[in-house]
Amino acid sequence: MGCKPDAGREVNTVSDNDTHSMTLSGSISKWNKPEGDINIMGYFVAPQFSGTIDSKGHLEILLPDDFNNLTASAFAKADSSETLGYALEIPNAQETFANTDGLVFDGATVELALAGKNYGFQVFQRSEYVTTIYPTTSAEFIKQVITPSVNKAITGTYYYFIYSEKPVGIKGNNSTQQLFSNENDESYDLSTVYEVSIKPGWNTLKHEVKEITSSTDAKYSASSRVLISTVHDLPEPMLWVSLASQKTAL
Repeated sequence: MGCKPDAGREVNTVSDNDTHSMTLSGSISKWNKPEGDINIMGYFVAPQFSGTIDSKGHLEILLPDDFNNLTASAFAKADSSETLGYALEIPNAQETFANTDGLVFDGATVELALAGKNYGFQVFQRSEYVTTIYPTTSAEFIKQVITPSVNKAITGTYYYFIYSEKPVGIKGNNSTQQLFSNENDESYDLSTVYEVSIKPGWNTLKHEVKEITSSTDAKYSASSRVLISTVHDLPEPMLWVSLASQKTAL
């Protein structure tokens, strides 16, 4: 199954013969589109289709082994085009995770390659982008994550997938003062709890907003307690949502 790309469109393919690959599966809530192909790559690089979704919304995504090298190769090819104006680099763990000052942090300089774009995966039909799908607890929550609103914070969870060649560990609770808005000088406490233990290969990360707080005038709201952790399995059944409006440039 899957859509055949148009002639002339550059498409990379992957196999499922690797020992450190990961397969994701599930169903899209309220899917009303034809079958399509799923892109596992990130910004500014050619799509690499390694998954499909059928006309009933059932999906399967293969995340291949050696994804760091695949990402580095894609970045190098994009850099050679000289259209970006800057070099793409795989971020390290310190750059990937925010609010980690004072925590136990092992492997801060280890490179981590993130699957997909903005914590989701683009879907193409006949080489044309149609939507982006996200593993999350609700469409409203992931919309707030991608395009934050200072007065609509809600609790919820999303999942994302990171490939690493070495272990990374982050443990502890970091508390910081944040402003509700640039238009408001009232601050609040943001508590970010890390329970991250990344192993070589693919890892599933869970980002959960557990509590929110509001300003005294109730005009603004924000996440006040966040848990970031590694998990062994996705919930069953895992909810995937489609947000066609979240189109991002290749």
